[in-house]
Amino acid sequence: MSLAQMRRPDLAEVDRCYDEATRLLRDAEARLLQLHRDEPCDSVRQTSADLIAAMKRIHRMIAAYRDALVRNAVALPCASRAPVRRREWSFLLWLRARRRAKARRRSGLPG
Repeated sequence: MSLAQMRRPDLAEVDRCYDEATRLLRDAEARLLQLHRDEPCDSVRQTSADLIAAMKRIHRMIAAYRDALVRNAVALPCASRAPVRRREWSFLLWLRARRRAKARRRSGLPG
C-alpha cells in the first residue's frame, strides 16, 4: 500500500496515542527512580536511562505530529519519480558523448 492510499489518522486517535505515551513515560520514569533508590548494578541503570531517553524522543515525535495535525499542516512524504531522473541522466550522458565526439573531430582523432 502506498503512502497516498494510507488512511491519515484523525486527531482523536493521535490524542489517544499521545496520552498513552505520556502515561507510559511517566510510569517508566517512576520505575527508574525506584531502580536508583534500590541501587542495582550500573548497567541496569544505564539501560533504563537509555530506554527512557528513547521513549522521550518518541513522545516528542508524537507531540510534533499532533501539533501539525492541529495546524492542519501534515504532509505525507512522497517518493521521487525515478523515470524522470533516469531521463535526465540519459540526456546528460548523451550530451557528454556528443561533446566528446565534437572534441575528437576537432583534434583529428578517429572515432
